[in-house]
Amino acid sequence: MMSRHSHYPKDAPTAKHDLLYPSWLAHLVTHNNHDGNHHNGHTTAAATNDAITTIEDLCQSLLRSSHPPTATSPSDRSHRHEKLATVYTYRDAPTRPKPLSRAPRIWNVCPSRLFFAATAHSSSHSSSSLLQTCRMAVKCPSAILRSNSNSDDDKSRRDATNSRSFSSFVRYLKRSRLVAVVACDSVGRIGFLVPPGDDGGGNGTTRDDDDENNYAAYFHYAPL
Repeated sequence: MMSRHSHYPKDAPTAKHDLLYPSWLAHLVTHNNHDGNHHNGHTTAAATNDAITTIEDLCQSLLRSSHPPTATSPSDRSHRHEKLATVYTYRDAPTRPKPLSRAPRIWNVCPSRLFFAATAHSSSHSSSSLLQTCRMAVKCPSAILRSNSNSDDDKSRRDATNSRSFSSFVRYLKRSRLVAVVACDSVGRIGFLVPPGDDGGGNGTTRDDDDENNYAAYFHYAPL
């Protein structure tokens, strides 16, 4: 069943990226999807000494993301990253001072209520906005079927696996009422990956797995 309002991009993508996330978060998403328990992620994040419960915590975590642990640091294991999915960005993505990283790193998660409280005075429709917004998405299952006449071929299977991975993560964020915190990049830009329809109300609901909104998200970004 499709949602009444679609947030999924209808225009052609302009770039693709390998979106990375911490191994501890990958484990948590998999665990939640398998057993149906929808934890908020703070228990696991606390193991990294980087749990976010206040705006001050959020600011400190973002600062730490600009200086990743060295290979010899004991906390390096907590922030080891792996690929979540290959995602696409569109014409609203930033181009200055340079485009988004080809491999953006999700650094942490924070409660969606906290994110919206911290950015309450920011509007992506304002020229003076602190946060700007662009869209990020993967291929919908219906698009995969349309673009590949043989749905059993290798490319279709890879595309479907990639899309399921991202969709699982978006649904996890929705259910757990979380926003993904994206690490500072090489030009000092930070970001937040927000599930479609999340306005901080915290209802934690999700649609059917076939809902195209599960295959897209909004990326809010700003200079650190």
